[in-house]
Amino acid sequence: MDRKPRILQICHDHNDPFQMVARQYAHSFVDCDVKTIFLRGPESAVLAKSIYGEVEFLTLDSASLRGLKLEPARLIRQIISETPPDIIIAHRYKPFFVSLLLNQRLDIGCVIGVMHEFGFLKRIGRALLSRFWKDNVHLVGVSRPVCDEVIRQQPHLNGRVHVVHHSIEAPVLHDSVSARHKLGIPLGIYCYGVIGRLVAKKNHELLLNAFARLDGDDVLALVGDGELMEHLKKQAVKLGIADRVIFCGACDQARKYMKAFDTFVLPSTDMKHLGWCY
Repeated sequence: MDRKPRILQICHDHNDPFQMVARQYAHSFVDCDVKTIFLRGPESAVLAKSIYGEVEFLTLDSASLRGLKLEPARLIRQIISETPPDIIIAHRYKPFFVSLLLNQRLDIGCVIGVMHEFGFLKRIGRALLSRFWKDNVHLVGVSRPVCDEVIRQQPHLNGRVHVVHHSIEAPVLHDSVSARHKLGIPLGIYCYGVIGRLVAKKNHELLLNAFARLDGDDVLALVGDGELMEHLKKQAVKLGIADRVIFCGACDQARKYMKAFDTFVLPSTDMKHLGWCY
């Protein structure tokens, strides 16, 4: 090959942890021509500068990513039509489905779908479609249990599912005082903390119920945002602990503020699988 291999990375958005994920994958191909495309999320010059290669933001709305996803496929095809990639790396299912559409029309060497959680092919339509993938389509799981689930459910994919663990970017941790100031946690009081999206599988409801059984002035800090924010606030009121629960909201690179907590709590129901789930 007289030219550098072309790598196209497609991400659903750049919410945590996918800024880190996009950086890691792009920097794995420093000898290649790399382009990263974010389907959703606002443009960010700071983020683009931190990722190796070219970065584009399509800033699509959620409606564009429902159904057959023809619009994002059309836009990406316009971007790459003159220089089709040798490899497409797609994070999560919607970008992967867009990659499958591109794979039908363009001469692409390999399409890789990265599975960041369980249930990647759980839906009947997704499972059925997997029987018609081209031979150049493979899956990467971020843990062995994530991969084993797919192979168990779809044995015809055995040999096309591979484990690639995430690396971890070691953060420079803020001291406890500045971390608490950032998150809005009072000083001089014992704090339990949890970091994660406010969605059902993270099991914040269980955590609130357990915390309500503790006596004293301890506080519980929830770092993250999501569809259950208002529901969890109402639950805290109902349990009589609203004055002891701090909803910190989303925080970029939240791991840097871990010293704000005296105890870190992880109530996620997916821990029983010992796999990664974002």
